[in-house]
Amino acid sequence: MCCAAYAVPMKFPNGSALKEISDCEMDYIDFNFCDKISIKEYRQALKSRKVNFHHKYILLDMSGGFEGLYVAINKETGVVYPLHYYLKPKNKSNGKLIKNGHDGVKFSVDRPDICFNGDIYAYKESYDNVHVCFYLDEIDGVFYKKISYLD
Repeated sequence: MCCAAYAVPMKFPNGSALKEISDCEMDYIDFNFCDKISIKEYRQALKSRKVNFHHKYILLDMSGGFEGLYVAINKETGVVYPLHYYLKPKNKSNGKLIKNGHDGVKFSVDRPDICFNGDIYAYKESYDNVHVCFYLDEIDGVFYKKISYLD
């Protein structure tokens, strides 16, 4: 599997609303952001969803079977940017899982970040009980994170 820094994007033909997926796989998590089911979801979102993140993006929950897998789709360019972290929310007062696992993810059409309280997992990275915000860098095609530990 590839890592975001060495990703080879998947490109689509001219005339398609969906233009590119910046990276297809996550290390050690069996999820392919470029499979037929995911591509169908991106195309449907581009047709039917309104911008809900950072002025021109659709933040889309791709969790199906996992907790907290997201992509940001640029509504203007049709480029898909996967967030290469698995987000597992926790109730910070007692450490138990929140009933609706995605309640911990905070984002807005007016903000450039996706913030979250809980545990995050990725290749060679695991953080428990943290507050983390992810910022999308379109030039590199990846999300960068800023982490602080919760008490």
